[in-house]
Amino acid sequence: MKTVSTITPGYGHASLGRGQGPDQIQAQLHFSGAYGHSHLDNLNIILFAKEREMLCDVGYNHTQVRRWNSSTISHNLVAVDRQNQDGGDCNLLAYFPDSNGVAMAEADGKSGYRKIEELDTYRRILALIPVSEEDAYVLDIFSVRGGSTHDWLLHGDGDSDMTAEANVKFTGTRENMLEEGEEWVEPRDEQSKYNPWGCIRDLKIAITDGPIETTFCYVDEPDRAVRTHVLAAPGTEVFLGKSVSPRRAKSDTRKAFDYWMPQLVVRRTGPAPLRNMFVAIEEPFLKEPFIDSVEPLQLQPAHESAVALRVTHGQATDTIIYTLDEPPYPERTSSDGVTMQGRLGIVRRFAGRVIGLWLFDGEQLACKEGTIATAAGSYSGEIRAAMRIADGDDVDAFITAADLPLGDTLKGVWMIVTHGNGFTHGYEIDRIEQREGKHVIVVTYDHGLQIGAEETKEVYFPRRTIKGINTFSIPLSATMRRMP
Repeated sequence: MKTVSTITPGYGHASLGRGQGPDQIQAQLHFSGAYGHSHLDNLNIILFAKEREMLCDVGYNHTQVRRWNSSTISHNLVAVDRQNQDGGDCNLLAYFPDSNGVAMAEADGKSGYRKIEELDTYRRILALIPVSEEDAYVLDIFSVRGGSTHDWLLHGDGDSDMTAEANVKFTGTRENMLEEGEEWVEPRDEQSKYNPWGCIRDLKIAITDGPIETTFCYVDEPDRAVRTHVLAAPGTEVFLGKSVSPRRAKSDTRKAFDYWMPQLVVRRTGPAPLRNMFVAIEEPFLKEPFIDSVEPLQLQPAHESAVALRVTHGQATDTIIYTLDEPPYPERTSSDGVTMQGRLGIVRRFAGRVIGLWLFDGEQLACKEGTIATAAGSYSGEIRAAMRIADGDDVDAFITAADLPLGDTLKGVWMIVTHGNGFTHGYEIDRIEQREGKHVIVVTYDHGLQIGAEETKEVYFPRRTIKGINTFSIPLSATMRRMP
Protein backbone atom coordinates (compact mmCIF):
# COMPACT_ATOMS: atom_id res chain seq x y z
CA MET A 1 0.00 0.00 0.00
CA LYS A 2 1.26 3.45 -0.97
CA THR A 3 0.28 6.99 0.06
CA VAL A 4 0.32 10.02 -2.26
CA SER A 5 -0.85 13.60 -1.87
CA THR A 6 -4.54 14.32 -2.42
CA ILE A 7 -6.87 17.29 -2.14
CA THR A 8 -10.60 18.02 -2.03
CA PRO A 9 -10.42 21.67 -3.14
CA GLY A 10 -14.15 22.39 -3.07
CA TYR A 11 -14.51 20.99 0.44
CA GLY A 12 -11.23 22.43 1.66
CA HIS A 13 -8.87 19.68 2.81
CA ALA A 14 -5.37 18.79 1.59
CA SER A 15 -3.36 15.71 2.51
CA LEU A 16 0.37 15.71 1.81
CA GLY A 17 1.41 12.08 1.56
CA ARG A 18 4.27 9.75 0.74
CA GLY A 19 5.69 6.35 1.68
CA GLN A 20 4.71 2.72 1.56
CA GLY A 21 3.55 0.15 4.10
CA PRO A 22 4.44 1.08 7.69
CA ASP A 23 6.32 4.17 6.49
CA GLN A 24 3.29 5.95 5.02
CA ILE A 25 2.83 9.52 6.24
CA GLN A 26 0.06 12.08 5.81
CA ALA A 27 0.25 15.72 6.88
CA GLN A 28 -3.25 17.14 6.50
CA LEU A 29 -4.33 20.79 6.33
CA HIS A 30 -8.01 21.66 6.78
CA PHE A 31 -9.40 24.86 5.26
CA SER A 32 -13.13 24.31 4.91
CA GLY A 33 -15.91 26.78 5.46
CA ALA A 34 -18.63 26.24 8.05
CA TYR A 35 -22.06 25.33 6.75
CA GLY A 36 -24.01 24.24 9.81
CA HIS A 37 -22.51 20.81 10.49
CA SER A 38 -18.90 21.63 11.16
CA HIS A 39 -16.28 22.44 13.77
CA LEU A 40 -14.56 25.78 14.35
CA ASP A 41 -11.30 24.44 12.99
CA ASN A 42 -9.94 26.58 10.16
CA LEU A 43 -6.29 25.62 9.45
CA ASN A 44 -6.30 22.59 11.74
CA ILE A 45 -3.64 19.95 11.00
CA ILE A 46 -3.55 16.17 11.43
CA LEU A 47 -0.41 14.03 11.28
CA PHE A 48 -0.55 10.30 10.54
CA ALA A 49 2.81 8.54 10.61
CA LYS A 50 4.44 5.32 11.78
CA GLU A 51 1.03 3.60 11.61
CA ARG A 52 -0.57 6.01 14.13
CA GLU A 53 -2.60 9.22 14.04
CA MET A 54 0.02 10.97 16.15
CA LEU A 55 -1.51 14.46 16.03
CA CYS A 56 -5.24 13.88 15.83
CA ASP A 57 -8.54 15.51 15.16
CA VAL A 58 -10.81 14.44 18.01
CA GLY A 59 -13.80 14.23 15.65
CA TYR A 60 -17.42 14.02 16.78
CA ASN A 61 -18.62 12.92 20.18
CA HIS A 62 -22.04 12.43 21.79
CA THR A 63 -21.10 12.84 25.44
CA GLN A 64 -21.40 15.88 27.66
CA VAL A 65 -18.07 17.25 26.33
CA ARG A 66 -19.31 17.65 22.77
CA ARG A 67 -18.80 21.42 23.04
CA TRP A 68 -15.08 20.73 23.55
CA ASN A 69 -14.86 18.67 20.38
CA SER A 70 -16.33 21.42 18.22
CA SER A 71 -14.39 24.27 19.85
CA THR A 72 -11.42 25.94 18.20
CA ILE A 73 -8.98 25.00 20.96
CA SER A 74 -9.61 21.26 20.68
CA HIS A 75 -7.75 21.47 17.34
CA ASN A 76 -4.12 21.84 16.28
CA LEU A 77 -4.02 25.49 15.25
CA VAL A 78 -3.64 29.04 16.58
CA ALA A 79 -6.40 30.51 18.74
CA VAL A 80 -6.60 34.31 18.72
CA ASP A 81 -7.56 36.19 21.88
CA ARG A 82 -8.76 32.88 23.41
CA GLN A 83 -11.87 33.06 21.21
CA ASN A 84 -13.64 30.48 19.14
CA GLN A 85 -13.57 31.00 15.41
CA ASP A 86 -16.86 31.99 13.84
CA GLY A 87 -16.72 29.88 10.68
CA GLY A 88 -16.29 31.25 7.19
CA ASP A 89 -14.75 30.04 3.95
CA CYS A 90 -11.00 29.54 3.83
CA ASN A 91 -8.90 30.13 0.73
CA LEU A 92 -6.45 27.77 -0.91
CA LEU A 93 -3.31 29.71 -1.77
CA ALA A 94 -1.07 27.02 -3.25
CA TYR A 95 -0.91 23.26 -3.71
CA PHE A 96 2.03 21.22 -5.02
CA PRO A 97 1.29 17.50 -4.56
CA ASP A 98 4.77 16.27 -5.54
CA SER A 99 7.61 18.48 -6.71
CA ASN A 100 10.45 16.01 -7.07
CA GLY A 101 9.63 14.44 -3.70
CA VAL A 102 8.49 17.50 -1.72
CA ALA A 103 4.78 18.34 -1.26
CA MET A 104 3.36 21.69 -0.16
CA ALA A 105 -0.03 23.23 0.64
CA GLU A 106 -0.90 26.70 1.90
CA ALA A 107 -4.24 28.21 2.91
CA ASP A 108 -5.65 31.43 4.30
CA GLY A 109 -8.22 31.25 7.11
CA LYS A 110 -8.73 34.82 8.27
CA SER A 111 -12.44 34.67 7.45
CA GLY A 112 -12.71 32.30 10.43
CA TYR A 113 -11.98 35.22 12.75
CA ARG A 114 -14.11 37.95 11.23
CA LYS A 115 -15.17 39.19 14.69
CA ILE A 116 -11.61 40.19 15.63
CA GLU A 117 -10.91 43.68 14.35
CA GLU A 118 -7.69 44.30 12.44
CA LEU A 119 -6.99 40.59 11.99
CA ASP A 120 -5.57 40.64 8.46
CA THR A 121 -3.28 37.59 8.48
CA TYR A 122 -4.19 34.05 9.48
CA ARG A 123 -2.50 31.57 7.17
CA ARG A 124 -0.63 28.29 7.35
CA ILE A 125 1.79 26.47 5.11
CA LEU A 126 2.72 22.78 5.39
CA ALA A 127 5.54 21.13 3.46
CA LEU A 128 6.28 17.42 3.66
CA ILE A 129 10.04 17.00 3.24
CA PRO A 130 11.55 13.51 2.84
CA VAL A 131 14.75 12.51 4.60
CA SER A 132 14.92 8.86 3.55
CA GLU A 133 12.61 6.13 2.25
CA GLU A 134 11.41 5.64 5.84
CA ASP A 135 11.36 9.15 7.28
CA ALA A 136 10.12 12.65 6.51
CA TYR A 137 9.44 15.78 8.51
CA VAL A 138 6.79 18.49 8.24
CA LEU A 139 7.62 22.16 7.87
CA ASP A 140 4.74 23.98 9.59
CA ILE A 141 4.59 27.79 9.54
CA PHE A 142 1.57 29.67 10.90
CA SER A 143 1.46 33.44 10.28
CA VAL A 144 -0.91 35.61 12.32
CA ARG A 145 -1.48 39.34 12.58
CA GLY A 146 -4.35 40.60 14.73
CA GLY A 147 -5.57 40.41 18.31
CA SER A 148 -3.22 40.50 21.31
CA THR A 149 -2.96 36.83 22.39
CA HIS A 150 -1.90 34.00 20.12
CA ASP A 151 -2.05 30.40 21.39
CA TRP A 152 -0.37 27.78 19.20
CA LEU A 153 -2.01 24.50 20.18
CA LEU A 154 -0.85 20.94 19.59
CA HIS A 155 -2.16 17.70 21.06
CA GLY A 156 -1.39 14.01 20.62
CA ASP A 157 -3.21 10.81 19.68
CA GLY A 158 -6.93 10.42 20.47
CA ASP A 159 -6.85 6.61 20.43
CA SER A 160 -3.86 5.73 22.63
CA ASP A 161 -2.19 7.02 25.78
CA MET A 162 0.89 9.20 25.31
CA THR A 163 3.42 10.94 27.54
CA ALA A 164 4.91 14.38 26.95
CA GLU A 165 8.30 15.92 27.71
CA ALA A 166 9.79 19.29 26.80
CA ASN A 167 13.25 20.84 26.90
CA VAL A 168 12.19 24.04 28.73
CA LYS A 169 12.62 24.70 32.45
CA PHE A 170 9.20 24.65 34.08
CA THR A 171 8.81 26.94 37.08
CA GLY A 172 5.16 26.58 38.05
CA THR A 173 1.92 24.68 37.68
CA ARG A 174 -1.66 25.50 36.81
CA GLU A 175 -4.85 23.53 37.34
CA ASN A 176 -6.37 24.47 33.99
CA MET A 177 -6.32 27.15 31.28
CA LEU A 178 -9.21 29.19 32.67
CA GLU A 179 -8.28 32.78 33.44
CA GLU A 180 -9.01 34.68 36.64
CA GLY A 181 -12.74 35.26 37.02
CA GLU A 182 -13.70 32.36 34.73
CA GLU A 183 -15.47 29.43 36.37
CA TRP A 184 -15.73 25.80 35.39
CA VAL A 185 -19.29 24.56 34.95
CA GLU A 186 -19.49 20.77 34.89
CA PRO A 187 -21.28 19.69 31.67
CA ARG A 188 -24.22 17.34 32.06
CA ASP A 189 -25.28 16.54 28.49
CA GLU A 190 -24.48 17.32 24.85
CA GLN A 191 -26.19 20.71 25.02
CA SER A 192 -24.29 21.88 28.10
CA LYS A 193 -22.53 25.23 27.77
CA TYR A 194 -19.17 25.66 29.46
CA ASN A 195 -15.78 27.24 28.85
CA PRO A 196 -13.69 24.76 26.80
CA TRP A 197 -10.44 26.18 28.19
CA GLY A 198 -11.31 24.25 31.37
CA CYS A 199 -10.76 21.01 29.40
CA ILE A 200 -6.99 21.69 29.31
CA ARG A 201 -5.60 20.69 32.72
CA ASP A 202 -2.67 19.71 34.95
CA LEU A 203 -0.28 22.13 33.35
CA LYS A 204 3.37 22.88 33.87
CA ILE A 205 4.36 26.46 33.07
CA ALA A 206 7.52 28.01 31.66
CA ILE A 207 8.59 31.31 30.13
CA THR A 208 11.38 31.05 27.60
CA ASP A 209 13.28 33.05 24.99
CA GLY A 210 14.67 29.87 23.47
CA PRO A 211 13.52 27.09 21.16
CA ILE A 212 10.87 24.65 22.37
CA GLU A 213 11.32 20.95 21.76
CA THR A 214 8.46 18.69 22.83
CA THR A 215 8.14 14.91 22.42
CA PHE A 216 4.91 12.92 22.57
CA CYS A 217 5.63 9.20 23.15
CA TYR A 218 3.23 6.24 23.16
CA VAL A 219 2.88 4.52 26.52
CA ASP A 220 2.48 1.08 24.94
CA GLU A 221 5.31 1.68 22.44
CA PRO A 222 7.75 4.30 23.79
CA ASP A 223 9.95 3.98 20.68
CA ARG A 224 7.08 5.34 18.54
CA ALA A 225 6.86 9.11 18.97
CA VAL A 226 6.57 12.55 17.42
CA ARG A 227 8.89 15.42 18.31
CA THR A 228 8.03 19.05 17.62
CA HIS A 229 10.61 21.82 17.28
CA VAL A 230 9.29 25.40 17.62
CA LEU A 231 11.69 28.26 16.86
CA ALA A 232 12.38 30.78 19.60
CA ALA A 233 10.59 34.06 20.27
CA PRO A 234 11.22 36.37 23.25
CA GLY A 235 8.92 35.99 26.26
CA THR A 236 7.08 32.92 25.03
CA GLU A 237 4.86 31.18 27.58
CA VAL A 238 4.80 27.38 27.44
CA PHE A 239 2.03 25.26 28.97
CA LEU A 240 2.40 21.48 28.88
CA GLY A 241 -0.37 19.33 30.28
CA LYS A 242 -3.31 17.29 29.07
CA SER A 243 -6.66 17.81 27.37
CA VAL A 244 -9.86 15.80 27.21
CA SER A 245 -9.74 13.01 24.63
CA PRO A 246 -13.27 11.57 24.51
CA ARG A 247 -12.95 9.56 21.29
CA ARG A 248 -12.41 6.33 23.22
CA ALA A 249 -15.44 7.06 25.39
CA LYS A 250 -17.62 6.81 22.26
CA SER A 251 -21.08 7.88 23.50
CA ASP A 252 -20.71 6.72 27.09
CA THR A 253 -21.15 9.81 29.27
CA ARG A 254 -19.71 7.94 32.26
CA LYS A 255 -16.31 7.81 30.52
CA ALA A 256 -16.07 11.28 28.98
CA PHE A 257 -13.34 12.38 31.41
CA ASP A 258 -11.56 9.02 31.59
CA TYR A 259 -9.28 9.64 28.60
CA TRP A 260 -6.70 12.37 28.06
CA MET A 261 -4.06 13.30 25.53
CA PRO A 262 -0.89 15.40 25.91
CA GLN A 263 -1.47 19.07 25.19
CA LEU A 264 1.05 21.77 24.34
CA VAL A 265 0.14 25.48 24.33
CA VAL A 266 2.70 28.02 23.11
CA ARG A 267 1.46 31.52 23.95
CA ARG A 268 2.71 34.88 22.72
CA THR A 269 1.11 38.17 23.76
CA GLY A 270 1.52 41.84 22.94
CA PRO A 271 -0.32 44.99 21.86
CA ALA A 272 -2.90 44.56 19.11
CA PRO A 273 -2.57 44.03 16.22
CA LEU A 274 0.02 41.46 17.29
CA ARG A 275 2.11 39.78 14.59
CA ASN A 276 3.61 36.31 15.02
CA MET A 277 5.12 33.67 12.82
CA PHE A 278 5.07 30.27 14.55
CA VAL A 279 7.78 28.22 12.84
CA ALA A 280 7.70 24.52 13.69
CA ILE A 281 9.06 21.18 12.52
CA GLU A 282 7.05 18.04 13.26
CA GLU A 283 9.27 14.93 13.34
CA PRO A 284 7.55 11.52 13.60
CA PHE A 285 10.02 8.73 14.33
CA LEU A 286 10.44 5.11 15.33
CA LYS A 287 13.13 4.10 17.84
CA GLU A 288 15.38 7.16 17.41
CA PRO A 289 14.84 10.76 16.29
CA PHE A 290 16.50 11.51 12.96
CA ILE A 291 16.77 15.31 13.23
CA ASP A 292 19.92 16.51 14.97
CA SER A 293 19.10 20.21 15.18
CA VAL A 294 16.69 22.93 14.06
CA GLU A 295 18.16 26.42 14.22
CA PRO A 296 17.22 29.88 12.92
CA LEU A 297 19.35 31.67 10.35
CA GLN A 298 19.75 35.37 9.77
CA LEU A 299 18.07 36.73 6.66
CA GLN A 300 19.06 39.85 4.72
CA PRO A 301 17.20 42.03 4.25
CA ALA A 302 15.33 40.98 7.38
CA HIS A 303 11.55 41.25 7.53
CA GLU A 304 8.94 40.28 10.13
CA SER A 305 7.11 38.15 7.55
CA ALA A 306 10.18 36.24 6.36
CA VAL A 307 12.19 33.51 8.08
CA ALA A 308 15.17 31.26 7.43
CA LEU A 309 16.13 28.10 9.29
CA ARG A 310 18.45 25.13 9.01
CA VAL A 311 17.42 21.52 9.70
CA THR A 312 20.29 19.08 10.20
CA HIS A 313 19.75 15.32 9.87
CA GLY A 314 22.80 13.07 9.73
CA GLN A 315 25.22 14.26 7.05
CA ALA A 316 22.51 16.39 5.42
CA THR A 317 21.43 19.95 6.14
CA ASP A 318 18.34 21.69 4.74
CA THR A 319 18.35 25.46 4.47
CA ILE A 320 14.75 26.71 4.29
CA ILE A 321 13.59 30.23 3.45
CA TYR A 322 9.91 31.20 3.68
CA THR A 323 8.37 34.61 3.04
CA LEU A 324 5.04 36.33 2.54
CA ASP A 325 6.63 38.33 -0.29
CA GLU A 326 4.66 39.14 -3.42
CA PRO A 327 5.84 39.98 -6.95
CA PRO A 328 8.12 41.66 -7.74
CA TYR A 329 9.92 39.40 -5.26
CA PRO A 330 12.77 41.05 -3.34
CA GLU A 331 16.01 39.09 -3.10
CA ARG A 332 16.61 37.65 0.39
CA THR A 333 19.81 35.89 1.46
CA SER A 334 20.33 33.57 4.42
CA SER A 335 23.45 33.71 6.57
CA ASP A 336 24.66 30.43 5.05
CA GLY A 337 24.60 31.80 1.52
CA VAL A 338 21.21 30.83 0.06
CA THR A 339 19.44 33.52 -1.97
CA MET A 340 15.77 33.42 -2.93
CA GLN A 341 13.23 35.50 -4.79
CA GLY A 342 9.93 33.87 -3.99
CA ARG A 343 7.79 32.27 -1.30
CA LEU A 344 9.46 28.99 -0.28
CA GLY A 345 12.91 27.63 -1.02
CA ILE A 346 14.78 24.55 0.24
CA VAL A 347 18.45 23.75 -0.36
CA ARG A 348 19.77 20.35 0.73
CA ARG A 349 23.46 19.75 1.25
CA PHE A 350 24.96 16.32 1.91
CA ALA A 351 28.48 16.29 3.39
CA GLY A 352 28.75 19.91 2.25
CA ARG A 353 27.69 19.20 -1.37
CA VAL A 354 24.36 20.47 -2.75
CA ILE A 355 22.15 17.53 -3.77
CA GLY A 356 18.75 19.22 -3.96
CA LEU A 357 17.03 22.54 -4.58
CA TRP A 358 13.28 23.17 -4.42
CA LEU A 359 11.59 26.49 -5.23
CA PHE A 360 7.85 27.10 -4.81
CA ASP A 361 5.96 30.15 -6.06
CA GLY A 362 9.07 32.12 -6.92
CA GLU A 363 11.51 33.21 -9.57
CA GLN A 364 14.92 32.02 -8.41
CA LEU A 365 16.73 30.03 -5.73
CA ALA A 366 20.51 30.11 -5.68
CA CYS A 367 23.57 29.18 -3.69
CA LYS A 368 27.27 28.95 -4.50
CA GLU A 369 26.89 25.46 -5.93
CA GLY A 370 23.84 25.98 -8.17
CA THR A 371 20.77 27.92 -9.26
CA ILE A 372 17.22 27.01 -10.25
CA ALA A 373 14.61 29.34 -11.72
CA THR A 374 11.09 29.31 -13.10
CA ALA A 375 9.99 30.77 -16.42
CA ALA A 376 8.00 33.23 -14.30
CA GLY A 377 7.24 33.29 -10.59
CA SER A 378 3.64 32.63 -11.55
CA TYR A 379 1.18 33.25 -14.35
CA SER A 380 -1.91 35.36 -13.74
CA GLY A 381 -4.79 37.01 -15.51
CA GLU A 382 -8.55 37.40 -15.80
CA ILE A 383 -11.00 34.66 -16.64
CA ARG A 384 -13.31 35.80 -19.44
CA ALA A 385 -15.56 32.74 -19.63
CA ALA A 386 -15.85 29.08 -18.72
CA MET A 387 -16.59 25.85 -20.57
CA ARG A 388 -18.20 22.70 -19.14
CA ILE A 389 -18.81 19.31 -20.67
CA ALA A 390 -22.01 19.18 -18.59
CA ASP A 391 -23.19 22.33 -20.41
CA GLY A 392 -22.50 20.90 -23.87
CA ASP A 393 -18.88 21.94 -24.40
CA ASP A 394 -16.11 19.51 -25.36
CA VAL A 395 -13.86 20.34 -22.37
CA ASP A 396 -13.99 21.64 -18.81
CA ALA A 397 -11.98 24.83 -19.05
CA PHE A 398 -11.45 28.51 -18.34
CA ILE A 399 -10.90 31.07 -21.11
CA THR A 400 -8.40 33.90 -20.69
CA ALA A 401 -6.58 36.48 -22.78
CA ALA A 402 -3.43 35.98 -20.66
CA ASP A 403 -0.36 34.65 -22.43
CA LEU A 404 0.32 31.08 -21.27
CA PRO A 405 2.58 28.29 -22.57
CA LEU A 406 0.65 26.00 -24.89
CA GLY A 407 0.46 22.24 -24.64
CA ASP A 408 1.41 20.11 -21.63
CA THR A 409 3.95 22.48 -20.02
CA LEU A 410 1.58 23.18 -17.11
CA LYS A 411 0.05 19.70 -16.93
CA GLY A 412 -0.45 18.70 -13.27
CA VAL A 413 0.06 22.27 -11.97
CA TRP A 414 -2.69 23.71 -9.76
CA MET A 415 -4.21 27.07 -10.61
CA ILE A 416 -5.91 29.24 -8.00
CA VAL A 417 -9.07 31.07 -9.09
CA THR A 418 -10.12 34.11 -7.05
CA HIS A 419 -13.77 35.07 -7.34
CA GLY A 420 -15.25 38.54 -7.10
CA ASN A 421 -16.06 38.03 -3.40
CA GLY A 422 -12.43 37.20 -2.62
CA PHE A 423 -12.92 33.44 -2.14
CA THR A 424 -10.61 31.07 -3.96
CA HIS A 425 -10.80 27.58 -5.41
CA GLY A 426 -8.07 25.35 -6.84
CA TYR A 427 -8.10 23.40 -10.10
CA GLU A 428 -5.60 21.00 -11.64
CA ILE A 429 -4.49 21.93 -15.16
CA ASP A 430 -4.48 19.31 -17.91
CA ARG A 431 -3.23 21.43 -20.82
CA ILE A 432 -3.37 24.85 -22.47
CA GLU A 433 -5.00 25.27 -25.88
CA GLN A 434 -5.46 28.26 -28.16
CA ARG A 435 -8.86 28.89 -29.71
CA GLU A 436 -10.01 32.00 -31.59
CA GLY A 437 -7.09 34.03 -30.26
CA LYS A 438 -7.77 33.14 -26.60
CA HIS A 439 -6.03 30.70 -24.30
CA VAL A 440 -8.14 27.82 -23.00
CA ILE A 441 -7.02 26.38 -19.67
CA VAL A 442 -8.33 22.82 -19.75
CA VAL A 443 -8.74 21.39 -16.24
CA THR A 444 -8.97 17.77 -15.16
CA TYR A 445 -12.53 17.81 -13.81
CA ASP A 446 -15.76 19.81 -13.82
CA HIS A 447 -15.08 23.13 -12.11
CA GLY A 448 -18.80 23.66 -11.53
CA LEU A 449 -18.82 27.34 -12.52
CA GLN A 450 -20.94 29.24 -15.01
CA ILE A 451 -19.18 32.54 -15.70
CA GLY A 452 -20.82 35.56 -17.28
CA ALA A 453 -19.53 39.08 -17.87
CA GLU A 454 -19.43 40.06 -14.20
CA GLU A 455 -21.29 37.26 -12.48
CA THR A 456 -20.34 33.71 -11.53
CA LYS A 457 -22.80 30.97 -10.55
CA GLU A 458 -21.80 27.88 -8.63
CA VAL A 459 -23.52 24.81 -10.03
CA TYR A 460 -22.79 22.80 -6.89
CA PHE A 461 -23.14 23.54 -3.17
CA PRO A 462 -23.19 26.19 -1.75
CA ARG A 463 -24.64 27.39 -5.12
CA ARG A 464 -23.74 31.05 -4.70
CA THR A 465 -24.12 33.78 -7.26
CA ILE A 466 -20.97 35.89 -7.05
CA LYS A 467 -20.62 39.38 -8.48
CA GLY A 468 -17.38 40.61 -9.97
CA ILE A 469 -14.52 39.46 -12.17
CA ASN A 470 -12.70 36.16 -11.66
CA THR A 471 -8.92 36.24 -11.70
CA PHE A 472 -6.39 33.43 -11.54
CA SER A 473 -2.82 32.74 -10.58
CA ILE A 474 -0.69 29.72 -11.42
CA PRO A 475 2.19 29.49 -8.91
CA LEU A 476 5.15 27.58 -10.32
CA SER A 477 7.87 25.39 -8.88
CA ALA A 478 11.37 24.39 -9.95
CA THR A 479 13.51 21.58 -8.59
CA MET A 480 16.88 19.92 -8.95
CA ARG A 481 17.99 16.66 -7.32
CA ARG A 482 21.12 14.56 -7.61
CA MET A 483 22.42 11.49 -5.82
CA PRO A 484 24.44 12.06 -2.59
